[in-house]
Amino acid sequence: MFDRITTQTLSRLALALVACTYSLVVLGSAVRANEAGLACPDWPLCFDQVIPALDAGVAFEFGHRVLAGGVSLGFLALSILVLSRPALRRPVGPWIGVAAVALVVQIVLGGLTVVLCNRAPRSPLACYCAFLLCLPLLCSVAA
Repeated sequence: MFDRITTQTLSRLALALVACTYSLVVLGSAVRANEAGLACPDWPLCFDQVIPALDAGVAFEFGHRVLAGGVSLGFLALSILVLSRPALRRPVGPWIGVAAVALVVQIVLGGLTVVLCNRAPRSPLACYCAFLLCLPLLCSVAA
């Protein structure tokens, strides 16, 4: 099914995912700088809605959540595409596992931060560590 996808296409998809992940980090910084991190009081919904009414703070926070969801789905799709290729499975497979664990940790920490009103053990350092764990996977696929 995925045989028609070339390695060059996988590289382009990986680079696009790197760009989206970088954008997610930048947007996360904007959320924090605008003190909009808890503009949505619940998780995974926002004001008990899938798409909430948007004001400036909610737009930052909700936009970050939407982009994070897109990056997560992109990671899942790219992982499936890469793992479906035996030649890439062995060199890249372990990195996919590491990145998947980092992604799950980030999702759990993000949800806990909202649910516990920012009392969860989360720091910007944890965000950047997870981001840096994902980069080797994406860069190795892009190479």
